[in-house]
Amino acid sequence: MKSEKLSNWAFWSLLLSVLILSAGGHLVGGDEETMYRVTQNLLNGQGIAVGRESLTIPSTQSPLFLPRQNESIETTSAIPGRDGQTYSKYGMGQSLAAIPLYLAGNVWGAIFENKTDTARLAVSWLNAIALAGVGALLAHFGETLGYQRNTSRVAALGAIFSSFAWPYTKTFYPQPSTALLLLGAVYAAYRWRQTTENRWLWISASAVGLMLLFRLSAAIAIPALFIYIVAVSPPEKRWQAVLPFGVAGFLSLSATGLYNWQRFGSPLTTGYAEVAWTTPILNGLYGLLFSPGKGVFLYAPLLLLSLAALAIFYKRFRAETWLLIGLWLGFFLFYAPYNFWTGGFNWGPRFLLPVVIVSHLPLCALLESTQIKWRRLIFWSLFALGFFLQFPAILVDHSRYLTTQLAENPNQAQAYKETIYQLEKSPLAKQWPTALELATAYRQKNTWKAATSQMEKLVLAGAGVQNGVELLQSEFLRRNTIDFWWLHARLRGDNSPGAWACVALALSSLWGIWHFDRKHKMEEE
Repeated sequence: MKSEKLSNWAFWSLLLSVLILSAGGHLVGGDEETMYRVTQNLLNGQGIAVGRESLTIPSTQSPLFLPRQNESIETTSAIPGRDGQTYSKYGMGQSLAAIPLYLAGNVWGAIFENKTDTARLAVSWLNAIALAGVGALLAHFGETLGYQRNTSRVAALGAIFSSFAWPYTKTFYPQPSTALLLLGAVYAAYRWRQTTENRWLWISASAVGLMLLFRLSAAIAIPALFIYIVAVSPPEKRWQAVLPFGVAGFLSLSATGLYNWQRFGSPLTTGYAEVAWTTPILNGLYGLLFSPGKGVFLYAPLLLLSLAALAIFYKRFRAETWLLIGLWLGFFLFYAPYNFWTGGFNWGPRFLLPVVIVSHLPLCALLESTQIKWRRLIFWSLFALGFFLQFPAILVDHSRYLTTQLAENPNQAQAYKETIYQLEKSPLAKQWPTALELATAYRQKNTWKAATSQMEKLVLAGAGVQNGVELLQSEFLRRNTIDFWWLHARLRGDNSPGAWACVALALSSLWGIWHFDRKHKMEEE
């Protein structure tokens, strides 16, 4: 038992280390800064209101760097609310989840002298931590279903590193945390089926309640999950889920209603005035499934294999198969006709990330099937393809290409549409050339020198605005550098303990790899 726990910790440590080392370490203007300011202002005694200012990104003299002419940006996407102040329209979940990291970052900054905003840096790691939890829980879920440990871990690695989940370590979007909570809700529901212990109902319901704090739209997962629980429960316990789910829903919606009232003067006002479901549903389905710029099967090719594996998975887990199908139906019915189904300037179909993660479970059934020839070859080929597609977005943030594409076209709406529907202009097609361009440039000392000089100029340009310097530097870093936080410290001239953090994370990764390989060899023997 102790060995198993150690092995699980080693696997989690491997995921966490690699994902944090992959992070960009920046929070950019708009949605991310809005959610971050709620955390920052709350902890600094300034309430939940957030400001909204305009900043000008000065043009650069280097032909390599963006922008090539002065560019105006809004610091946040806050909207008018009560008392003439501006507020975030997003759920409170992401901002609250960032509080421990913000506090830890402040302690780090107080101990060591540095030029980096360590609270901001620590908060930027939230999605890496959430995705590490996703991978560890998915692997444990596979074991709980009866599959071998390494089979389950390989499926979990595919879900993280061969899908569009991995590049979300560069962002502060709430989808990775939502994915962790949805996976937790499904896992707890399955454990209820196994044990009929009430605690699993409460855990599943609690995960759903927390999901709603991150995004109210997460309610689309509730029907499939609740129907599953009712269907698999013994007749005498069939409706026991009503109480925990009712309590969790009431508490979550009450907290959200109070938050809405504090922001906008009404518990029913969320701030999403622009929301509409006006997209023809077939257009949205094509875009989410197959479009070159947002198609989920292109950004997560292992899903094709997982779909094929459903027939095998169904033989042992019929109810769980129907649960997965029900979750996908809920997401498609909600997001396909949504007027903002693309999710905006993000890598892949952002809104589908929570259901994509849990849908990698059937891969375990395929990998252990003895009836399918070449299954491992097919799996690793698709895994390698997915890894290959994600890796340039780890090296360089995808916003560099998209920003360039829009800047070169006076009709920006048309230019963005082309990145979605034209293969040759898709981020998947353009990200490798973009990454190679910057990687080649940074082999020269002059590029580092020019980048450092531009970072110093941004200190003056952002002065006088809350987080202004950090926002301008973050925008420069994500568009114009190899996008790793531990490289960015060099451009800031920072002597902080970032190097020691990298060493610790690298050693943790090696320990996880060694333990994973050791257990794999022992199981083979």
